[in-house]
Amino acid sequence: MEYNVRSFIRMKIVASLHGVFEGPPQPGQPFKFSVSESCDRIKEEFSFLQAQYHSIKLDLEKLAQEKTEMQRHYVMYYEMSYGLNVEMHKQVSIKKIRINIFSKVSVTLLVAMHEHA
Repeated sequence: MEYNVRSFIRMKIVASLHGVFEGPPQPGQPFKFSVSESCDRIKEEFSFLQAQYHSIKLDLEKLAQEKTEMQRHYVMYYEMSYGLNVEMHKQVSIKKIRINIFSKVSVTLLVAMHEHA
């Protein structure tokens, strides 16, 4: 039974290829496509389109995952940048306070040194 099905499929493929290589039909000559051949071709095209759809869908899901991952990294880097910026402003404020204290202490020391001299 399986051998007969394979033989039938081979015959159909050879017949359709033979029809393809004969060239276009001449004027007045009917197309040699049977209903079953047309259905087979439609099934093949449908299967091909379904495979393409599946492949594109997988690509889309992969890109969506990559997008989510990139957004997660962006948020992480933004938070790190914001934290670094806040820390930098704190350090600048501390530096200004220290410079102010140092200048007051140095003026006091200079006055004290002049008094002892």
